[in-house]
Amino acid sequence: MLLRDALDILSEDLDWRGGYEWVLGALGAGTRWHSRIAGRAQQRIDYTLDRLRRAGYVRAVRPHGAPRTADPMYEIADPYLAFWFAVLREDADLVEGGQGAAVQQRAGRWQSHLGRVFEEAAPDHTVRMITAAELAPAMTVGRWWRDEVVEVDVLGLFDGRTRLLGEARWQAGPVDHRDLCALTRKLEHLPEPHEDLEVALWSRGGAGAELAARPGCPGVHPRRHDLDVATIGACRRGRGGGLSEVLNGRGGGPGSAGSGGEAAGPWRPGPAAACRR
Repeated sequence: MLLRDALDILSEDLDWRGGYEWVLGALGAGTRWHSRIAGRAQQRIDYTLDRLRRAGYVRAVRPHGAPRTADPMYEIADPYLAFWFAVLREDADLVEGGQGAAVQQRAGRWQSHLGRVFEEAAPDHTVRMITAAELAPAMTVGRWWRDEVVEVDVLGLFDGRTRLLGEARWQAGPVDHRDLCALTRKLEHLPEPHEDLEVALWSRGGAGAELAARPGCPGVHPRRHDLDVATIGACRRGRGGGLSEVLNGRGGGPGSAGSGGEAAGPWRPGPAAACRR
């Protein structure tokens, strides 16, 4: 049932002469831009995308804070179909033929799909943290990108300024200084930073001890948090000085840092502060 239901579900609403499977296959492979979807599907896709969107199988997503006229990215809206086209579609025959071992050796698609799901979950988790008064209120949250130049998993805006910058990293090892450096470089593309800017990393593998020793982000203080997956680590710039935390999910994560020292002053975002040892 899990292996073959996807096409039966789609056939209830769509005529397969529209090439819907090829477009969904391109989306399942992680292609999200109109021109790239058309190239991978090798067909004209305007009508096909519109029908998929109207049927609720595909959604068009625009950058947070952008006007409705901005060019969207496209993604599969249904979780089962997103999983099927990303992971099962290419290997369904092998699974049915009892070649599970061969499928396991090609686990890259599974991990890529999990990474995309993790990225999509980060904004929702941010909203829950705002509701629980763990992050600043009156902040709107969403994903943001500029063409294919830069992409941000979590952008929190307050009065049109960047209040929260975040990224979800589905990597086995802990996030480190390089991950923080790469994230803060994106600030140069974003709206003006708020004076109380917060920078966060959601991590499958926790935070490395290296972050605790950074002069600009002193002291990674682990504390328990009701998360179903992984870890969020946040370097916070506040009026009273710098603060960094790691919020560990159930069971913690490899490489989670221990308690660090006292804050040595406010953390100032940007390449000069984030990337200098």
